[in-house]
Amino acid sequence: MTLNVLDSATNYQAYYHLENVESGETLAIKEGDVAINIRLAEILGLSVGDHLLLRRGKQTLEIPITAIFTSYINHDVFMNEVTYQKLTDDVATPTHYLFMLAQRSDKALIEENPAFRQVIFTSDNLEAINNNAQSMSSLTVILIVFAFVLSSVVLYSLMAINIDERYRELATLKVLGMKTKQVSAYVYRESFVLSMTGALIGLFLGYYFTQIVLKTIEEDMVYYQTVIHPESYVMAFLFTIVFSSVIMLYFHFKLKNIQMVEALKGIN
Repeated sequence: MTLNVLDSATNYQAYYHLENVESGETLAIKEGDVAINIRLAEILGLSVGDHLLLRRGKQTLEIPITAIFTSYINHDVFMNEVTYQKLTDDVATPTHYLFMLAQRSDKALIEENPAFRQVIFTSDNLEAINNNAQSMSSLTVILIVFAFVLSSVVLYSLMAINIDERYRELATLKVLGMKTKQVSAYVYRESFVLSMTGALIGLFLGYYFTQIVLKTIEEDMVYYQTVIHPESYVMAFLFTIVFSSVIMLYFHFKLKNIQMVEALKGIN
């Protein structure tokens, strides 16, 4: 965890964009304000109004939390120099400096400067985050494909079991004069209702299962925000309808080829 003491006289917002988790507004760290990132708040079970205990040498500081901001990596605590002085009875001593490079070529000049003990570039962190996001995207695509395959197998199995168990009944209906389209509609009506009910329940429960999955893979230093766009729900629902329709169309030809005499031979 990093304690960041901001100099109110400088334009620190050019380097830090702190967004309030609750309101979505940009935080301005004023005197008496202490902000922590959301992942740290989740791990420690803290909320606005609680106190964060920080150890500074042999001194333990009890810091009141006034805001929680969105941050996806690392753990940070922000306050200004006046708040820090009141909490510690000491003046904050700068330990690092922030620079905004005009050109990327200036990066090498800073790294070669012996005045700096360590140099960390935001661009390098962003590149690492983007690489991690690409890996997650590939994994997500694989999970989506397997989900569609699984849904197809389940729909096919349910339809096959439904028709096999009622094979004689369907053959009897055809003997009594019902056309293949009528028999198909008779069977599909039940399957369609079940498919739509399962799709609607899945859309509702999917949000909570997504949260469970993200919490399972979430690391202490990384925060994954659960955001599901409306088009994702629409696409999932439409794909369910498409798969159901394709499977129903396949079994329509199977119903068309029912051997009525063979199916009714075993009836006592």
